[in-house]
Amino acid sequence: MVMDTAQRKSRYQQSAFTLVEMSICLGIIVIFLGVVMTVTLVANRSYGVIRDNDELLKQERTAKAILTDTLLSADYVIDAQPEPFFLAVKIPELVVTNTQNEPTAETATTNAGVVSFVYDTDDRMLLRVQESNVVVLLRDCEEVRYRLLQREYVSFADQMIALEQPEIFPHTLSSCQSVELSWTCRRYWDEERIKPSAELSGKILLRLRN
Repeated sequence: MVMDTAQRKSRYQQSAFTLVEMSICLGIIVIFLGVVMTVTLVANRSYGVIRDNDELLKQERTAKAILTDTLLSADYVIDAQPEPFFLAVKIPELVVTNTQNEPTAETATTNAGVVSFVYDTDDRMLLRVQESNVVVLLRDCEEVRYRLLQREYVSFADQMIALEQPEIFPHTLSSCQSVELSWTCRRYWDEERIKPSAELSGKILLRLRN
């Protein structure tokens, strides 16, 4: 009887020790999984931030190139309004020449006419519109602003430095010489657009062809 009791106690002790080991193992596994999930979440967040910033930079470079090419070749501003953003400029007609470099009777219409920059408030996009050709310049665009500018006239004798440029100041459509465009693009983690993941602001100041 004494041996049976001792054997039972030994078995109970062994069983209790096995449960403790299992509890410790489960705790280690839970901690390990928690660390793995945390590292994975941080890595995904970091990748998302890098990806969003890179995409915003790429689209801004493309948008600046298109805006610069269009505005530098524009003769004047036809119409502009701040809310919602709208800016229309007149670009010259491109005359087709023959082999003798003489104008022909036909003129190219693809690069002629009016080019408009329109902000789509619903989709948060800045668009370049020319006839039926629509190009998306900026996506995830939160705000677009413009200023119409003209250089203040200063006589040469009044300038202290011969190469000094007069100040520019806001002006009307008819006398606008330069256009300043600025924008802010922002991406978010959530659909409610509460937590931003990337943000980029840009600005260009360009002299029209006139």
